[in-house]
Amino acid sequence: GLVSYWQFNEGSGDETVDNVSGNDGAMDYMDHNAWIDSTIPFGPGFADSQLVNNPGFYDFTDTNFRMTLNNAVTNEPITVTKLETNPNMNPLDVDYVFDDQYWAINSFGDEAYNCDLTFSNIEGIAESDVNNPAFIKLYSRDGNSDEDWTLTDSSINVQITGVWNEVIFENVDHFSQFILSRK
Repeated sequence: GLVSYWQFNEGSGDETVDNVSGNDGAMDYMDHNAWIDSTIPFGPGFADSQLVNNPGFYDFTDTNFRMTLNNAVTNEPITVTKLETNPNMNPLDVDYVFDDQYWAINSFGDEAYNCDLTFSNIEGIAESDVNNPAFIKLYSRDGNSDEDWTLTDSSINVQITGVWNEVIFENVDHFSQFILSRK
């Protein structure tokens, strides 16, 4: 039932395009200088939302992300988006950032979480990472931030099974943007 959809991402001009029904909009007082570049987490990828309400395992389809919720929460929706692009900046002082991908994970409530996070199918994971999982780092920043990344945790386990691999982080207590690196 979507009637119109304007993204306001033209970057120039004084018109915005309706991607659904052709109801393009004229924008008053707009010129080229009024447009600004956005650094919010945006790009191609996959998203999945689930209602989380009990401790246990949750697999977010097509996002290469799973979590084990270690504490009970009250019917909180969580949306995981795997963005298949580079963020506006990478973490500082790291040797390698895995792939052209990062995740934006949002909870739409005010519950406190304790989760084990599993990121899978990460290109560039090597056998040496299995023997040294703590070299794999999880960095985070606020959900819509374009600022520097902060070290959140070191991996406790890296597994390679055939072409599939997993990187696991324990007892993460917040959701935000996440990116993986080797340091």
